[in-house]
Amino acid sequence: MKTAIMQPYLFPYIGYFQLAHHSEQFVFHDDVQFIKGGWINRNRYLINNEPQFFTINLNKAPSDYKINQRIFSEACTKNKTKILGQFISNYKKAPFKDEGINFLEKAFRLILPEKNLADTLIEINKLLFKELKIFTHVSTTSSLHLEDSLKGQERVIKICKIKNTTEYTNPIGGIELYSTKEFSKNNLKLQFIESAPEIQNSLPHNHQYLSIIDTIAWIGLEQTRKLLSLYQLKTHL
Repeated sequence: MKTAIMQPYLFPYIGYFQLAHHSEQFVFHDDVQFIKGGWINRNRYLINNEPQFFTINLNKAPSDYKINQRIFSEACTKNKTKILGQFISNYKKAPFKDEGINFLEKAFRLILPEKNLADTLIEINKLLFKELKIFTHVSTTSSLHLEDSLKGQERVIKICKIKNTTEYTNPIGGIELYSTKEFSKNNLKLQFIESAPEIQNSLPHNHQYLSIIDTIAWIGLEQTRKLLSLYQLKTHL
């Protein structure tokens, strides 16, 4: 069983969906600490042809709160209006801007004040999986009721064993976080996914790691689906 484990992100970049496409089961890591300034409730798109962050605001909460304990604030309504307006204004020349706008509008109907952050992001990513024809099985780590003492690699291995994993794949950026030896000791194959160079060439700008909304606006859903298979798998020796 091919497994991926990722935190639920807001409109993540194409590599996130390549990982989901490769996996037979995709486990949302929703019961780990929310990291302020990460990619959970924000991402980037182009404003005046330069990458800029956009954010959906959350209610204030203790710093040790988990992702699935965070709630959208009343300000999220203004956030959505601003983000959609900026997108419409800055993507006028994008050939498939209407597909991007349509998806943003669908997603924003799910983001409401006092709604749970993790549940909503999982809903949105499942909607993206459907749009991109990704058929991986989806679940959450919170449903496994893991011990809080489990951290990092130890936690990932535990999840993999519970989910009957044979092959665990992680984004290439985390290659230094995991040990091939430790995974092998637990009868798990460890590998890392990296987008192929063709991904960069498919877009009319030099910013590969923008939100999937940017990709959809420039090349459309149909062509974005074709990019899902353009990746390489590497092992950490």
